[in-house]
Amino acid sequence: MKERIVIKKLGINGEGIGYIHRKICFVNGVLPDEEVEIEIIENKPKYLKGVLKKIIKPSPYRVDVLCKENKECLGCSLMHLQYGRHLISKKQWIVDAINKYCHVEEHKVQDVIKAHNVYHYRQIVRLPIVYFNKALHVGIYQRDSHYLTLMENCTLQNKNINEVVKKILEIFNEHHLRDFHDKFKTGLRFLEMRCVGDQVQVIIICGKDGISQDIINEIGKIKQVVSVFYSINTSRYQDFRLEGYKKVYGSSTLTYKINNQKYICSSKSDFPIHLEMEEKKNEIVKTLIDSNNKIISINHGIGTLELYLDNDITAIDESRDHNRDAKENMKFLRKTNVEWIVGDIDKEVVRKCKNNSYDTLILNAVQREMNQGIKESLIRSKIKEFIYITPHYSTMAKEINELSQYFKIETIIPIDYQPYTSDILTILKMKRK
Repeated sequence: MKERIVIKKLGINGEGIGYIHRKICFVNGVLPDEEVEIEIIENKPKYLKGVLKKIIKPSPYRVDVLCKENKECLGCSLMHLQYGRHLISKKQWIVDAINKYCHVEEHKVQDVIKAHNVYHYRQIVRLPIVYFNKALHVGIYQRDSHYLTLMENCTLQNKNINEVVKKILEIFNEHHLRDFHDKFKTGLRFLEMRCVGDQVQVIIICGKDGISQDIINEIGKIKQVVSVFYSINTSRYQDFRLEGYKKVYGSSTLTYKINNQKYICSSKSDFPIHLEMEEKKNEIVKTLIDSNNKIISINHGIGTLELYLDNDITAIDESRDHNRDAKENMKFLRKTNVEWIVGDIDKEVVRKCKNNSYDTLILNAVQREMNQGIKESLIRSKIKEFIYITPHYSTMAKEINELSQYFKIETIIPIDYQPYTSDILTILKMKRK
């Protein structure tokens, strides 16, 4: 069934929202104020879902899309929208999310910090390996469809990653390798890559048959490749770091420069997606904290934020790999201002806040919900201010509501950490009432 519809706004995933007979309708690939012809593909009791067939009246902010996969791929939902308009929409999403739970004065939400590097910024990718059209490719089957998005020339992935992906696939196909077989637990599962400049670290996740040294040697000859790791993993979960990686070629770590300081990062530690915006995040947080404040920082990663600050800091993380890298980075930078603690977040935060007095708590959110121990420590301790760094602004809005009895919003600074996607990294600062 075809319908004409006027798009009213963008939803939080970048989809267009309009109404047909007062019933909400979601359509991908459209923009506010556009009049479009769609075909209804889902008619649920509370909503409709349509597919764009024709643009009758285009938005003045519509732009040509560079990526040929964009029509079906769900990864870059805003590529057809002029970049400057992304920032306006993303700010409004944050305001709307907070106002669902509590009132926020609009001036407290800053304009979204834009990225200068909006293409080929992704420094780390993990790509499923699939067998398609008689050859191995890296690609993603889109949700609720049989459409395969090939990721070998992605507009957002670093150009060196795209080049190395193609060369590795050529090697795999020359050796007639296959993708993972659920029944026999053999074959190739995922290809993970991390890139700094023209240096690429390769991690291969495979079945119980492993991967031959001859193939590893060929991959090592690719000019950008500085190291190769692999992991045999046949389980259904996809946190492959729990099984461990075996280094089979090159260096054990990658080194990257951020905020004019060099850091090492091992293969099992978290790696920044967008180095430019990671720098901006650290710079913004530094402006929000008095240089004399004593800080407790949670989920510190390899320590790039903590070692950029000069404060007295207690930093806690559950990952031993993060803890080891952070300590090595502190030695390398000849700094002594941070105490690194590895352990259960809830227990360590409660223990530290009972025995010490902190001015500021920094939380780098790695999961949607705030740990109960962190929340209780915030409320019961004498911590004066709270800085929350999160990609989950809807969850942040709920946390603001729960903490509003004790803390008030001072500022909210959104960062366009992943341009052309619906993702936003948000920095919230709250002060005790």
